[in-house]
Amino acid sequence: MHGRRASIVGLAMALAAGGCSDGTDDTPATTGVESSTTAPDSGSPTTPAEATTTAPASTVPPPTSRTTAPAGEITIRATVATTFASARVIALVEPVSGIGEVAFTTDTRFVRADGRAAALGDLTTGTSVEVKGQRGTGDTLLARQIVIL
Repeated sequence: MHGRRASIVGLAMALAAGGCSDGTDDTPATTGVESSTTAPDSGSPTTPAEATTTAPASTVPPPTSRTTAPAGEITIRATVATTFASARVIALVEPVSGIGEVAFTTDTRFVRADGRAAALGDLTTGTSVEVKGQRGTGDTLLARQIVIL
């Protein structure tokens, strides 16, 4: 267990130093948005009124105002076994989908199910949580958001 904890501590330290991004940086999108036209189900030619066109790239909202989950994000529901505040790691009672531990950063958002703000101190042994984030190394989930259920 000590080797595993050491690797998690290293991962958490790398996260704290900015070694991983959840996609919410200020870097502008570099890809344009393509237009597409679809034909109606009737088989008749598409008219301008029936065509669907996506917005030009300049109207795409910045990453910080995204309303959908980042690509590759997963969500798990689990029960807290213990927290390691200095290592920024939460151990789970039992693995869920191969995830046994959750690493968090200063950017991780802690909230209650009703939307009110929460903090790491609100997590105690036996607390049910929903965690959204990216799969890290080994059995670790890099949390973007932790909801206390």
